[in-house]
Amino acid sequence: MLDTPSFIVLQDSRKLCYQEYGAPDGDTVIYAHGGPSCRLEGEIFHEAAIAKGFRIIATDRPGYGQSDVHPHHSLPDYVDDIEQLTAALEIDMFAHIGWSGGGPPTLAVARHIPERLTCAISLAGMPGIEAPEDRQLLSKADRTAVKLLDKSPFMFRAFFGLMGALEKVVPESYYKSFISASGADDARILSVPANKKIMQRIQAEVFRTGSKGLAWDAEMDYEDFGFRPNEIEFPVHIFQGNEDNFVSYELQKKYAAMMPHAVWHDLPGRGHFFPMEMQMEILSLARAVMI
Repeated sequence: MLDTPSFIVLQDSRKLCYQEYGAPDGDTVIYAHGGPSCRLEGEIFHEAAIAKGFRIIATDRPGYGQSDVHPHHSLPDYVDDIEQLTAALEIDMFAHIGWSGGGPPTLAVARHIPERLTCAISLAGMPGIEAPEDRQLLSKADRTAVKLLDKSPFMFRAFFGLMGALEKVVPESYYKSFISASGADDARILSVPANKKIMQRIQAEVFRTGSKGLAWDAEMDYEDFGFRPNEIEFPVHIFQGNEDNFVSYELQKKYAAMMPHAVWHDLPGRGHFFPMEMQMEILSLARAVMI
């Protein structure tokens, strides 16, 4: 449970790591972490999940935490991994929640296996880039990353290796870099001692198997998702703050408008880390809208 990782071996012999939180006999939520992050994010929702009757299964995507690397992992690959995981755990229906870099996996599950879902929630999830002009709507950090990826994929991947080295050598400075890149709302949240403690524990686990998984995951966020937003028929609930320095509010709203059944949850004055204070609201919504 809370401090114990579990593993399954997938059909291609990769090891997939996951961890459980919340109520063991509750309704299942598959949780997709952000980037750079890992399965330990699920702990943020532990108490709220107990209160709302949810069993949260948080996975490490390939190359994060304790899951094996899968070169050039794609969104359909993620869906296949989740189908294998839920089959192994004998889970039929489940909710899917993703935060930040966990947004695209949430959209992929909603697109490819909507018949398995009880609800889908994206929390400041990375929206897709549907047109060349969308790049101008990206956050400053993402615009810089995309330019680097275009210029030199090698340097793009090396940047994530540098991130991993900084986290290991100077974790305090690494954490402070997130605060300095944040707006006022996020800086306040990240400065709370309890939040800092869990976030630093998460960050220490992210690079356990290196940085390749994180780099490939980031590349996937900036490339074609393999489906169009108008193909997502399942009603995905999208939460987005307008003071988010990491995910573009404007691009998020544009992408959501192209999804026929998206439900928009506008968060004025909030940044990227609002889930650390809105666990009950998020899981209350999940409980209310479950099929």
